Amino acid sequence: MTARAWVTTGVVAGLALISAAPAVATTRYAGPTGDLDPDCTNQAAPCELQHAVETVAQNGDEVVVLPGNYNLGADKLEVSKVIDLHGAAGQPRPRLVTSAASYGVEVGADGAAIRHLAIEQIGSGVNGALSVRAMATAERLVVTSFGSSSDTACDVALGALLRDSVCRDTEDHGIGVMVDAVIDTTARLRNVTAVAQGTTGWGVLAFPGSGAEVTISAKNVIASGPEADVRSLAPGAGDIAMVTLDHSNYATELEDGAGTATVTDPGSGTNQTTAPLFADPALGDLHQRPASPTIDAGTTDPLLGARDLDGEPRNQGAAPDIGADELGVPSPPPPDDHLNLQVDARRKQKAAKLKVTVSCPEEPCEAEIGGKAVAKKKRGKKQRAAAAGKKGKNFKLKPKPLSLEAGEPVTQRLKYKRNRNSVKNLKRLLKRKAYRKKTKAKIKVTAGDAAGNSASEKLKVKLRR
Repeated sequence: MTARAWVTTGVVAGLALISAAPAVATTRYAGPTGDLDPDCTNQAAPCELQHAVETVAQNGDEVVVLPGNYNLGADKLEVSKVIDLHGAAGQPRPRLVTSAASYGVEVGADGAAIRHLAIEQIGSGVNGALSVRAMATAERLVVTSFGSSSDTACDVALGALLRDSVCRDTEDHGIGVMVDAVIDTTARLRNVTAVAQGTTGWGVLAFPGSGAEVTISAKNVIASGPEADVRSLAPGAGDIAMVTLDHSNYATELEDGAGTATVTDPGSGTNQTTAPLFADPALGDLHQRPASPTIDAGTTDPLLGARDLDGEPRNQGAAPDIGADELGVPSPPPPDDHLNLQVDARRKQKAAKLKVTVSCPEEPCEAEIGGKAVAKKKRGKKQRAAAAGKKGKNFKLKPKPLSLEAGEPVTQRLKYKRNRNSVKNLKRLLKRKAYRKKTKAKIKVTAGDAAGNSASEKLKVKLRR
């Protein structure tokens, strides 16, 4: 090799290395009324969604979709680069509405991610709402196909991972999740709620063609459909359709076609057939109700997401729940001071005319006042050592019930119970200097309202003759 050739080759190789170096990741922003800014990096002035995703974003970028409604019209949103596309953290899920003739949102880049979005397909005669046909991750999505004659809410293939998501089709011949391909393909479903709500259709469908093998690996999945919850259809003699379900909820299955079609039998192994209980399925609220059999009935798996559909921690019980929603652990009962109770008294009072003021400023309540006076003798060091453990003499107060209107303070004089330590004895003790500085009343007020809320307050009052 000549020196010139060596130099030329070295330069070309160096340029190739430079061009292959990864670009610095950039955070882009899209908004419902965005513009065509050239870089989309200003959150205060976000870009139009399709412009940010399809034109501006580069491999490795993050595209944050700000809250709001995005009307995509007949145009679809294509994710063809390795980006992280998601709704803003801690904000309501952005709503993408499309009537595109194919799929409303298509993800076709290996390594891409799409998260925390609501996707709605409203067109007629269309393929569906979401297509993920790559080694990409789709999670924490609410995907709904309202369009008439549409095929499916979520179409996944070619190694896609769909998790912690709801895929719901409301029309006839609808499919919650479909995996279809004319080449060998696998899709992974984890904590997915796949529902078809028309008069015909299936919750999950495996559908190969041209002699392909289609495999669905499903764990912690709820599948529901009017014709069959899970269907494996191998139309051609050389087609293979396999659906393997573990720790999932489905009651019916259908295996048909001229090829090889298999579905894990309902109720076998760790699967369950008792219908899940949803909050309001007719309105699309597929959160679990507290009595649903799907609670704590799932299993762990390396592909499980850390958070559920709503961003709550995935495992909050003995085991993960089945489906997209993880039922939260009930909140602890409120503390016993959440009722607004106010108690006041002069800090130094006559023993025989002890008074306290009680009020519930915000709501009516029932209160009770109780307590006691404690007379102690002031002693020197030797006397204190000799009297260690003695608590003095107690003069109990009569319990006093009160019915209080909201915001109306009541001042109540307290009386003593009749016993050998009567108020006369207390007054007699207070004549003696040794008791005057050590005698106190300990008052406790408890209250409750009609809603079951309660509160209590304690205070101490010095007593004099």
